[in-house]
Amino acid sequence: MESDGNKTGSRFANTPTPSPEDAAEQLKAQHNVQDQMKRRAPSRGSSWLSLWGAALMSSYIGVFLATFPALSTTDDTTDTFNFTQTGLLVFPVLLYSSLVVGAREHFSIRTRPTRRSTIAYALLVAAFIALLALRITGTQYPWWVNPLLPIVLFAVLAASHIARLLGRLREEGAATTPRPALRNSVRWNTVGIGVASGALVSSSTLPVPFSIATIIAMVWVVVSVLGAQTIWGLTRTGYEWGAAQWIAFGLTVSAMFGVSVLAPHVNFLTITSTIAIGVAIFLLMLAASVLPPGGKSRP
Repeated sequence: MESDGNKTGSRFANTPTPSPEDAAEQLKAQHNVQDQMKRRAPSRGSSWLSLWGAALMSSYIGVFLATFPALSTTDDTTDTFNFTQTGLLVFPVLLYSSLVVGAREHFSIRTRPTRRSTIAYALLVAAFIALLALRITGTQYPWWVNPLLPIVLFAVLAASHIARLLGRLREEGAATTPRPALRNSVRWNTVGIGVASGALVSSSTLPVPFSIATIIAMVWVVVSVLGAQTIWGLTRTGYEWGAAQWIAFGLTVSAMFGVSVLAPHVNFLTITSTIAIGVAIFLLMLAASVLPPGGKSRP
């Protein structure tokens, strides 16, 4: 009776040796599987986009908490900014929420948050609502809680994307092709973002002009959302934007948030200075509209 070792040896001995052609086909199939796995993995571009979104949302929470006391005061120096602060905060977030839909489609992002991250988000939202309730009721709490909440939010939203970027889990190059130039409708939308954002900042010290600018800007956003599936929708704009456009938009949002934070507390934000900032925003987005998107795109 043969031992198990002899049986195993006989089985491997009887296995036919693949021909060079078969071995090459098997190796090619293995490489194809590896390429598909790489394409399914989040790209560096998608990780940067998610990191950008984490920074925007955590900054929004931080700025809102920082400006909320001014919104509830009755001082004449801050009454002018009660409405403008809200507009300067909400408008860029509305833009981002539409633009990011197209950007996620471009990067084929289909991932869903894990149960752990969902619970963390829910707890952070609850903490944010609780802080607002404390503000409304005039209840005092430690000052460091305001900056702590956006920092924790950023850590929760960005941790996995930072790890992915540092680990360089996806190699780009072979499976990507150069991105095409922006189409004319996307260029005009990019300029439109500059016009609307610049107008809001420029008129932030003038209640009536700011109200008019806000109404026009919000109507434009609503129309763009309704036409999201057309070439004039902001979703298409986000789909085609590259690094240059996102960087310009990031600087625009930073300027709007900065004006919102500083307006109630400083004296140098006069009509002249806000107009200068608004013009700079317009010129920045105008330049972004003619710059190539750069980067790579999946075939």
